[in-house]
Parts: sequence; C-alpha cells; structure tokens
Amino acid sequence: MLETLEYGLYVTIVGMGGVFVVLSIIAFFMWSMGKVRLKKQETAETHVGNEISSGELFAIITATYAYHTEQTGVFPVLGSRGWKNSAKMEVLR
Repeated sequence: MLETLEYGLYVTIVGMGGVFVVLSIIAFFMWSMGKVRLKKQETAETHVGNEISSGELFAIITATYAYHTEQTGVFPVLGSRGWKNSAKMEVLR
C-alpha cells in the first residue's frame, strides 16, 4: 500500500514537472518570437514609409474610407506600376 502511494506521488511529481518544463519552453519561444517580430515590424515600417508617395497614400485612405462606408461611385485613382502588377497577380490566383 505504501509502495503504491510512493509510486503515485513520484509519477505525479514527474508529470507536473515535465508539464512545467514544456510550458516554460513554449513561453520562452513565444517571447523570443515576439521580440523578433517587433524588430521586423519596425524595419518594415521604415521601408514602407519611404516608398509610398503622398498621392498614393491619399488614394489608399480614400479607397479604404469608401469601402468601409459602402459608398458607390467612381474614384479617380492613378496607381503606380506596383499596383497594376499586384492587381494582375491577384486576378491570376
């Protein structure tokens, strides 16, 4: 009887310890990926800000506003080559 109780406590401690170790590893991994993502996001924001002109930014904001307010009509937007190529690739999907 006492041997069974000791074995049960041993299995419980080993199991709970293993779960704690695995959860600690997962938490560390998530923390490190968050740090990497923040660095990449900061780098991406600086590159994107330099490539969009004020006219293109105005067109993006206008199109977003029209989409969210569900307004209909024609919005004259002069896009860049990147927009046209992106649209072609989207149609081909």
